[in-house]
Amino acid sequence: VGAMQSRRRAASSPAEARGCGGVARVAYHYAVEAGEGRGEWSRVSCDAAAEAKARAPLLPPAPFSNGKNVRQSDGPVTSGGSRELCQDTRTTVMMRNIPGSLSQQALLELLEAEGFRSAFDFLYLPVDFATLENAGFAFVNLVSPEAVGRFRRHFHRFSRWGVRTRKLCNVSWARDDHQGLRANLDRYRNSSVMHAGLPAELKPLLLSNGVPRQFPPPTRRIRAPHPGPRSRA
Repeated sequence: VGAMQSRRRAASSPAEARGCGGVARVAYHYAVEAGEGRGEWSRVSCDAAAEAKARAPLLPPAPFSNGKNVRQSDGPVTSGGSRELCQDTRTTVMMRNIPGSLSQQALLELLEAEGFRSAFDFLYLPVDFATLENAGFAFVNLVSPEAVGRFRRHFHRFSRWGVRTRKLCNVSWARDDHQGLRANLDRYRNSSVMHAGLPAELKPLLLSNGVPRQFPPPTRRIRAPHPGPRSRA
């Protein structure tokens, strides 16, 4: 009975997940991919983990594996029953736990000062219209998979924000449908954040060697952003 209760209680860490036969660990990695690459451990019961595994028979990759930028391919299954690993081609990451007072321009200058001026071509730090503080996360598209590895090693648990804070940066993958420069440009070119009435510092940045470039024009009429509370640019 005690063993059964132990298996049914929530697993609160990757180590505890091993007590569920690794099933909760599967749900953790699945949640990482489905939830915009969130790297935080979320409490999940063994039963819920088993259901998640059943819904996702192929294990999505962990955000980063042993410092190497690899992922599970969609190629054929090998004779051993596992899918071959291939070089990851994703280039868009999320920076989380960014201090709320940091502006997009300040973040841009920080990335450049840390030696990444030519390493990324897209940056967007969403801002809450109600408070004019950032949302705590930013999207960064690196110019190559190799640059992603260097960026992650440098900024994961980064703390030198230039403002008084104890926040440590968490670097994780953006969602698969938000991967790459083209996907990000297409995502935002018709977004309300590109409305002419908004100041430039609230809009996503397209860059070339650190120099801002003109964003592609919209393909349809852009609606003004909603002015209500919790609205974000």
